[in-house]
Formats: sequence, C-alpha cells, structure tokens
Amino acid sequence: MIWYRHAHQPSPAQPSSPRQQVPGGDPDNSMRGKGMDCATLTCMVQLAQILVGGGLGFLVNTAGSVVIVVITASAVALIGCCFVALFVRYVD
Repeated sequence: MIWYRHAHQPSPAQPSSPRQQVPGGDPDNSMRGKGMDCATLTCMVQLAQILVGGGLGFLVNTAGSVVIVVITASAVALIGCCFVALFVRYVD
C-alpha cells in the first residue's frame, strides 16, 4: 500500500516530492496492497464454496443419493487430468 502526501505537507525525507512511498509498499505505485489481495482471494474462495455447495446440493436432490458427490468429484478430476495431459506445455 502506498500513502500519498499532498504538496502542501512536505515529507521530512523528501521535501520537494509530492509523493512518498511507505516502506513495504508496491513499487509500481498502485494503491493495492497485500491486504487487498488477501481479501479478494478470500471472497473468491467463499463464493466458490457457495457455488459448489449449491451445485452439489442440486445434484444430490436430483439423484436422491449422496453417492453423486463422489461420482461428480471423480468426473471433474478426470476432466482436470485430461486438460493437463493435453494442454499444459512444459518448458525445457
């Protein structure tokens, strides 16, 4: 995260610079920090859990058995393995 000082509040280290980077901040001068990244990732994981839970709940209600959870997990794992085998390129 970067904090900005206004031109009328000079920094003791750099009196003529309108901006001062806080130690540990982003070098590319973006306002996003590690906390924002962690919060975004946490929200994405929570949303994914809600969507997967809703989808599996729908499948269990449709099939009438919880065995469909294992079958669905196996099918998705097989699709993932096929994707990796066919599309992922390893650099030598």
